[in-house]
Amino acid sequence: MSDDDVLRDRFRSHQPDQTDDADDSSGAHDTDETGETDMADVTHETQETDSSDETSVRERKQEAMYLRPEQRERLRDFYDELDGRSKVAGEGGLAKNDDFYEAFVAFVIDERREEFIEYLELDEL
Repeated sequence: MSDDDVLRDRFRSHQPDQTDDADDSSGAHDTDETGETDMADVTHETQETDSSDETSVRERKQEAMYLRPEQRERLRDFYDELDGRSKVAGEGGLAKNDDFYEAFVAFVIDERREEFIEYLELDEL
């Protein structure tokens, strides 16, 4: 049995209980006869949840970054460093997606926007 089969079986075995169906009048969790969820419904659900700052990480849309291996390693090392500092300070560490990536992007966009534009040599355009 391949890894894909194991995952597929794992998720197929999860069936919502009767209260889930009764409470879900929107039909967003309807499945066809193969047991697969309609992707349009999932997309619609995701769009609704993206408008809130309080969505869980798993409900957010992903934005892939295709980094060279050395950049990826530097980013991971930076996260590990800050996570370690947080733990030593008694703060319990940083959540990679909720804390680190959110702050990383916000810092560049909100605090260092012009410097980043200069870094990309786009300031004279």
